[in-house]
Amino acid sequence: MKKVLLYISLCAASFLTLFSYAYAANSFNVSLGYGASQTNEIINLQNFLISQGLLHTSATGRYLSLTKKAVADFQSAHGISPVSGYFGPLTRAAANSVALASGTSEPAATITVQSVTSETNESAAILSNVKTVRWQTSGYPNGVGVNINLLRKVSDSPKRFVLVRNLFTNVPNDNQKSWTPQDGETGSDLYIEVTCSTTYKFSGNCQLGSEPIKVN
Repeated sequence: MKKVLLYISLCAASFLTLFSYAYAANSFNVSLGYGASQTNEIINLQNFLISQGLLHTSATGRYLSLTKKAVADFQSAHGISPVSGYFGPLTRAAANSVALASGTSEPAATITVQSVTSETNESAAILSNVKTVRWQTSGYPNGVGVNINLLRKVSDSPKRFVLVRNLFTNVPNDNQKSWTPQDGETGSDLYIEVTCSTTYKFSGNCQLGSEPIKVN
């Protein structure tokens, strides 16, 4: 009987340890302030503020005036003083509590295209036309691929694109991928988008953190 009770106790302790680790991995543990940029922590914070109805824009990875105001509104709503718009320890603790209670501690997955550039290896002329797209993901599940599409912009106002070709489907999320344009895939109106996997069922949502980016 003692062995059974000991086994149950060990299992319970292991479960609590795993639960605590899982939550800690998705919690807010970095203080952030106005002017910070290009960090996953900011994207996670912005997605949280969007889910709370406090930020009415997409996650940009830049902690500017709109994010500062949204944080200030969160502080005001939860009695945090001073209402400064600084995402410090007290505000982080409150955000973690709200996220855990609402089941949104796991941030939404976000994909942001960073650049599309030509291959610069001049030692091999055959590579001169190779293009490389680079992107960044936040909250993206391990082992899940992304899609890369070549688009053509057909209108500026409103901004509208049409699909030229699906370059890659469920390619590994390695943050960069190269390809060689085919005949006719030239011009200043070509753009690249990196989108969420269409075969994986996300526990939350998956969204684009940027508009399509021009092919250089």
